Amino acid sequence: MIECANQRAEVELLIICRGGGSLEDLWAFNEETLARAIAASHLPIVSGVGHETDFTIVDFVADQRAPTPTGAAELVSPAREMLLRELEQSRRQLMRACARFVEGRAQQLDWLARGLLNPAERLRRQQNQLQQQATRLAMAFAQPHAQRRATLREAAAKLELLSPQRTLERGYAAVLDPRSQHAIRSPATLAKMSQIVVHLAQGSADVELTRVQPRSEVEF
Repeated sequence: MIECANQRAEVELLIICRGGGSLEDLWAFNEETLARAIAASHLPIVSGVGHETDFTIVDFVADQRAPTPTGAAELVSPAREMLLRELEQSRRQLMRACARFVEGRAQQLDWLARGLLNPAERLRRQQNQLQQQATRLAMAFAQPHAQRRATLREAAAKLELLSPQRTLERGYAAVLDPRSQHAIRSPATLAKMSQIVVHLAQGSADVELTRVQPRSEVEF
C-alpha cells in the first residue's frame, strides 16, 4: 500500500499508526519489508504506532515519529487558530515592508525633486554667470597698458633668470649621455661610459673619456 500510494501521488504524506497493544500485536511494524518500503517512499511518512512508551523499527525509519496515532494526526494538521495567527502575522510583516518601501521611495523622490530646476530658474542662473564673466572681461581690458607691460617685463625677467642658458653662462656645464640625451648626475655613471656630450655657454662638444677618477666630495 505504501508503494501504491507513492505511485498514485494523491496525498501529501502518509501516517502509519496503530493503537496500543502487546509486543505480538505491534510486531508487524518491525518487519524488514515494511521498513524498506518506508525508506524508499518519496512521500513523507509519520509514525504513530502504539503508546508513547512503545518503539518499533518503523519509528526509526519514518521521517517523523509521534507518540500516539492522535499525536500523529495533530502533528500533520495544525490548529486553524494557529494558522490564522501565522497568516495575520505574515500580513502585518508584509504591510510594514510595503510601507517602508513606499516611504523610502518617497524620500528618494523628494531628494531628487529638490535638485531639479525649472527652465526659468536655470536661465536666470546662466544669465548671472554670463554677467559675471562679462564684468571680469571688462575689468581685464580696463587695466592700464603700462601696468600690463610692466607685468609682462617682470614675467620675462623671471623666465630669463631661470633659463638654462643663463645657468651655463655662470660657468656651469650640462653633461649628457649621447645615446639617451639624459643628464649624467653621478661619477659612477661616467666610469661606465667612453663618450659624453658637454653643453657649455657658447656651444657643445663631444668628449671621449680616457680616465675617470670619482671624488668623494663636490668641490667648487
